Amino acid sequence: MQNYWTPERDEELQRHAAAGLSASKIAVLLRTTRGAILGRSNRLRVSLGVMRSFWTPERDEELRRHAAAGLLAGKIAVLLHTTQAAIRRRCKKLHVSLGMMRSFWTPERDEELRRHAAAGLSASKIAVLLHTTRGAVLGRSNRLRGKVFRSDQWLKSKESLRKSATAPTGSLAVGPLTE
Repeated sequence: MQNYWTPERDEELQRHAAAGLSASKIAVLLRTTRGAILGRSNRLRVSLGVMRSFWTPERDEELRRHAAAGLLAGKIAVLLHTTQAAIRRRCKKLHVSLGMMRSFWTPERDEELRRHAAAGLSASKIAVLLHTTRGAVLGRSNRLRGKVFRSDQWLKSKESLRKSATAPTGSLAVGPLTE
């Protein structure tokens, strides 16, 4: 059986390593396995390129700028070509606070909801126009009209019952004392 590692292949391995290629990439170029590349580079005492980190000081600064502008993790992830999870982990490590949660329902959106409802559009059609769900439209319109949910009514009735039960019994005369 012929030895795979010839002096020419060793030299090619050293060239690719000097260029900073990873063991996996060198393995593809030399048509062998990553393990074979790692083993041979150890025997030859060839240092394979140090893993370059995705998070450079420039990227960290860009992350800080986007977070300071109030962008959410998803938007920053798109801008930096990575995942939301990676953004959240890096923010945690750098002690950077991600954009505060802004409400979807701004006064302008509330007014737009009122206009569409006054025009007689259905909740489904309004939801499409506002890029949200029918349930969100129904919930917001109920809150804007001051409707109270049944659960809130039930809590208020229980509270009024509790207050009446703890009130002292008997009447107290309030007024001038007579002897």
